[in-house]
Amino acid sequence: MTVSRQFHPSKGRSIKRLALGVGVGVIVLDTGAAVAQPVPRNPDWIADPKTGCRVWNPSPQPNETITWNGPCANGFAIGHGTLEWLQNGQSRGHYEGEYRDGKRHGQGTHIYLNGSRYEGEFQDDKRHGRGVLTYANGNRYEGEFRDGKEHGRGVATFADGKRYEGEFRERQFEGQGVLGFPSGDRYDGEFRDGQFEGRGVLSLPSGHRYEGEFRTGMANGRGVVSFATGGRYEGEFQDDKPIGRGAVILGGKSFEGEFRDGNFNGQGVFRSADGDRYEGEVRAGKPHGLGTYTSPSGQTYTGRWTNGCFRDGDRVARIGASAEDCGAK
Repeated sequence: MTVSRQFHPSKGRSIKRLALGVGVGVIVLDTGAAVAQPVPRNPDWIADPKTGCRVWNPSPQPNETITWNGPCANGFAIGHGTLEWLQNGQSRGHYEGEYRDGKRHGQGTHIYLNGSRYEGEFQDDKRHGRGVLTYANGNRYEGEFRDGKEHGRGVATFADGKRYEGEFRERQFEGQGVLGFPSGDRYDGEFRDGQFEGRGVLSLPSGHRYEGEFRTGMANGRGVVSFATGGRYEGEFQDDKPIGRGAVILGGKSFEGEFRDGNFNGQGVFRSADGDRYEGEVRAGKPHGLGTYTSPSGQTYTGRWTNGCFRDGDRVARIGASAEDCGAK
């Protein structure tokens, strides 16, 4: 007598990487030093050679000069004017806006050597307050700045189609935010150091959805995957894969037990809506080892299973395996 059942929920669906490959590396707006606030190298004052009016120079360069066409008081640039930075007689930057005591302070627009552009508030010669920074590579940030860096609430759009709205800390995504991808993927949750970190929800255009814990840009900890076609997995994740205790329900079929390598491995229980039940050892998604299958009519098959196959004399049962796999005639 042969009993064949296909009630385990992994049939026809890969359980591996249930988190749908959510891993995302650190995302930064730009790495070009020409737009970042320069690291001070013996900062000093520099004077317009024609007027003697001085402005603050946070990072002096060889053969550098300036021209300033605005007001000057006590030898320092003040009020509204235009400042041109030159090196070897060639323009390397342009600022139009407010100065106070020789430093950019108030509203202004700075065009950098590489073509990046900042328009907004300055304080003590640094981007500080509200502003818009457009990078030469096409990326754009609009929001709050502190001490020269994107810091606070803001919106970043990327040349490749990504869009982030939320909290920043020293130019990186940090805190609560929403990140959308050109593929249609969307993450809404916590960030740290530019990566998914903490609680969050990842939604895919296919309709699949993961809600739970993230660490270093991947699903790590407790989480729930909801499938677009119905069904769900709830349990532990490590690096985007189910691991440890968990439960998956798909189309009236379920498995509750141990996961390893993104699949059913260890002790567990399969159930079907028709009343089938298997309890025992599982390997790679199939009964393997000691276990008991109970049919809806109450018949039991207890013993050792091999890759979904059970044989005891003329009694043969198979779960998730073909007749050929089990050597049935």
